[in-house]
Amino acid sequence: TDFARRNNEEGDCWRDDLTISTRTAAHNLPLRVYPNPSFGRVRLDAPATVAAVTVYDATGRRVAHFRQPGNEIDLSRLSGGVLTLLVRATDGRTAVRRITHHSS
Repeated sequence: TDFARRNNEEGDCWRDDLTISTRTAAHNLPLRVYPNPSFGRVRLDAPATVAAVTVYDATGRRVAHFRQPGNEIDLSRLSGGVLTLLVRATDGRTAVRRITHHSS
């Protein structure tokens, strides 16, 4: 589409049929996410304070967002499947992790 082409040329972002991506992937936050697989609560171990976690399902649809979650998020209300977590720290660093979630 014109929108996707224009943004790609300007270097902001591009979209194809399955993904939305930034031109540069500066995911440099060391992060440990466990347990994986998950049955509800997931721990986040990072050297910086976590500012936000956005959760996407396997289709790329945003299914949850947590602001200032501390070191734990609760996924028990979400459907089971492979989830992608985009974690942003207060210092601006980010990390992306995939987990398998089993719904209760």
